[in-house]
Amino acid sequence: MGKAGRRQKKNPKRLWSSISGLLGHSTRSAAPPPFSAQDFLQMLTDKIEGLRASTDGSSPPQYSTTEASFDGFRPIVESELRRVISSSNLKSCELDSLPPFIIVDIIDDIIGFFLYMFNRSLQEGHLPSSQKCAIVFPTLKKPNLDPNVCQNYRPISNLSFLSKTLERLVSIQLLPFLEQSGLLPARQSGFRGHHSTETALLSLLSDIYSAMDKSQVTLLALFDVSSAFDMVDHEILLRRLELACGLHGPPLCWFRSYLTGRTQRIILGDTRTSWVEVKFGVPRGSVLGPLLFILYTADIPSLFTKHSVTGHLYADDVQAFGHPPFGAALSCSIHCCTFL
Repeated sequence: MGKAGRRQKKNPKRLWSSISGLLGHSTRSAAPPPFSAQDFLQMLTDKIEGLRASTDGSSPPQYSTTEASFDGFRPIVESELRRVISSSNLKSCELDSLPPFIIVDIIDDIIGFFLYMFNRSLQEGHLPSSQKCAIVFPTLKKPNLDPNVCQNYRPISNLSFLSKTLERLVSIQLLPFLEQSGLLPARQSGFRGHHSTETALLSLLSDIYSAMDKSQVTLLALFDVSSAFDMVDHEILLRRLELACGLHGPPLCWFRSYLTGRTQRIILGDTRTSWVEVKFGVPRGSVLGPLLFILYTADIPSLFTKHSVTGHLYADDVQAFGHPPFGAALSCSIHCCTFL
């Protein structure tokens, strides 16, 4: 492993980015695509509206409940804030009033202001509108996809340094509560410490090999949710945070403020849209977005039990599998092959 690899060995995301660059992989096209930022926004809007319309007749969600309670943030202290800022990626955004590297250079002069601003936001359960804006850059989903097709891009949000810092401070307090209360989904390997695609694969293979030892066959169904992050319903998520995660008082009010009233502007090449309201979804590229998504989908494993199967999740990818009797498995396999 070279010097760059050793520097990034404790950060899998950056390590993979370094390796991907060395291998010549890139998600960016060499030239701007032949569509505008407004075209991408229209495609995204139409897609979300179409998907929501297709579920209009669905039954209302059933919410699990917990006796655990998270009803207040503790005050942020100076040493904690310094640690978060010093360990942050100093990537700048056009929404930043000051570039992050300047903030770090003058932190001694402004840290008192930051402490007051962040603690007041958490105590009052309110996030200022200025910290709910995002600059969105469409990014190609996979390197081998056609860069000229609008649908092959996903929206990646670029947020202000201050908003991401506050999100990290919230995560530092919320994650230990969720872990200690056993509220994180046990069969979800995405966006979690000590979990990865490897843990998801090992869990799946372990169950399949155990079935083989018992002379059982395995039927596996793979599901991929369309526009998963962009389709998150804020009211359903907030209800889940309240009932299934035990958030009350200022923390619940803060998350309501965080989710509602968000705006975004899409930039693509030389084109950009006006500011538009974000009615659904959690921002890709945010700190809290991935955590909120796995909490939003935490009850999916309960469907496994309901239908006498088991499974594992990695982010929005679902692997559901069962071990039916051989005759039933053969019949089902033929049925599936005919359908495909």
